Amino acid sequence: MAVFRGNEIIQSAADFFKYCGEHLKDTKSLYCKRRKFRYVESIDRDTISFKSVPGIRSLHQVFSSLDDANLTLRYLSCYSCENCLVGTYKDCINNSIGSKATIPIVVENNRTRHSGPAESTENYEMEDLIALGTILAVYTDEADSNYDLLKQMLVPKLLKGHHR
Repeated sequence: MAVFRGNEIIQSAADFFKYCGEHLKDTKSLYCKRRKFRYVESIDRDTISFKSVPGIRSLHQVFSSLDDANLTLRYLSCYSCENCLVGTYKDCINNSIGSKATIPIVVENNRTRHSGPAESTENYEMEDLIALGTILAVYTDEADSNYDLLKQMLVPKLLKGHHR
């Protein structure tokens, strides 16, 4: 919106990262107290890509299922039937809402991703990631192990004798 209003010029990912860091860190949410942004210099884009859907901007709903290689397109969305409310769009009972079309998913290239760094090597300290009120899920690698949900009620601090 800042670009649309003419208040900012954002021409690259670096410009966008800088803008977000300066203007979007704080929130008005009761649950999310701040936002953290990461800038990644380059992204491995050597993956499978698909041809774009013609007229995508005039569509209201595009969905697929794992059982076929087609996309279902709708020019009006259904938000009222029980099936659409739970995400089973193919079983929508309001088929009379708008027109519908089915098109095949077309692979544009079939390259597979080569191995590279899975995540950024940028390090964050735990206290940078956990704010008051954060809900954490704690689990182990043991089979059939339960997990615990914890809510951060105090400001995090490093205990004596423990290393980062």
